[in-house]
Amino acid sequence: MKLFGLWIGALIFFSGTASGWHIASKSRQGVWGAKAIAKGTAAALLGASLLVGYQEATILPALAADEAAATESVDNSIPKVPLYTKKSADTMPYTDVGRGFKMLRPFGFNEFEGAGSGYLVKFASLFDVDENVVVGSVPATAGKTSITQYGDLQVLGEKLAAKRGGNLVSAKARETDGIVFYTYTFDSPLDLSLPRPGSKSLKPTRLVELYQLCVNKGRLWSVQATSNDKVFPDHQRYLQPAVDSFLPRL
Repeated sequence: MKLFGLWIGALIFFSGTASGWHIASKSRQGVWGAKAIAKGTAAALLGASLLVGYQEATILPALAADEAAATESVDNSIPKVPLYTKKSADTMPYTDVGRGFKMLRPFGFNEFEGAGSGYLVKFASLFDVDENVVVGSVPATAGKTSITQYGDLQVLGEKLAAKRGGNLVSAKARETDGIVFYTYTFDSPLDLSLPRPGSKSLKPTRLVELYQLCVNKGRLWSVQATSNDKVFPDHQRYLQPAVDSFLPRL
């Protein structure tokens, strides 16, 4: 099993209007990508912020390799929860018709296409190098139609936490629109060498990560939302909805 590597790069972005569904296409990278910020600023943030988080291309295939030894566990007591659709000024609807998923993305985060980079799309804060929302997807192992077939909720969470060198803070399972989701919160060390504004005594020391997994349409999906211990309590208002609103179906 390959060990997790730290991200080397970041996303910069400027959002458009908060109303209406955004239809994903190749052109949006040009509209919301490099043209939104001067190249010099983009390069500076790009080098810093991708040093945080964990690469989807590593996490998901790792799970696919582990599941062969996992005990299949389908818990009929998993609660059924309606899809989170509450609108606010902090989020905006996003839909990707081509790849078949929708969610509420953070408003004011830049969008970056992940063609050939192991993820589908990233949304990154312009102001905090620790804050990113990443959607990833890889083919599910043949015969696997639910995340429950990859292993027990708690056991899988503890494995993921160990690979991050961090702690499993919480683990929850829910069923929404017939799809079972495993949602985790992890607490891991930050790369303290990254430049962060503010007083040294107030600088963050821990990475807070919301991480969600599900299986649908023959694919293993993940949504990863990261922040740090100083700003997460306030910024959870738009990071949590990004995870809870994700649905790999239109």
